[in-house]
Amino acid sequence: IAYSILFTSFESWLIAEADACGLSQKRLSRLFSLATLCNASTAALAGILGHFAVEYLALSGGNRYAAPFNAATVPLTLASIIASLRWSERYGDQQTTAGVSLARSWSTIWRSRTLLTLGLVNSLYETALYVFVFLWTPSLERRAHHQIAHGLVFSIFMLCKMVGSQAFHAMSFVLAPTFCLALVFIGSMVALATPLFTESYDALLVAFC
Repeated sequence: IAYSILFTSFESWLIAEADACGLSQKRLSRLFSLATLCNASTAALAGILGHFAVEYLALSGGNRYAAPFNAATVPLTLASIIASLRWSERYGDQQTTAGVSLARSWSTIWRSRTLLTLGLVNSLYETALYVFVFLWTPSLERRAHHQIAHGLVFSIFMLCKMVGSQAFHAMSFVLAPTFCLALVFIGSMVALATPLFTESYDALLVAFC
């Protein structure tokens, strides 16, 4: 729930702020691409720090994997302070209650085939993504003949996310968005089907990347 709110709240705020500032769609697209790049780079750094937290900061006798979560309270607190001090609030329509606003949003989506289709496609893709999030660890562990450094593997995933973000930005100048999405879906389908056909740790790691 927190992960979903994190992205939707930031994206909603950014779009509203861009509209208020008169930012062009091209610059907004570039801003989203840059945000994904920064997000992935900090996540890659977090994976490395999480690995060191497990290896060197974990308390003996306790759950060693709790160390990265304990360390995460520091950047979470800093992010909360920065957001509260530096972001201007966007309240939306204050003339209606939250329930009325949700009902109106649902009605708008239901009447628009484009919005409904977009929401359905996004939900289906997020479902596949969350399956991956839950299962990449046991899938790799079952095929590995050595101890996996989960934090470092996660960092590799995030570096690949950075490459994907920049690749999408480059492709958006020459390819239609629907074609880009088709490439993403087909590539994801092949990658996520890989565990069905191989027991190779290396092949699976490459596919997940």
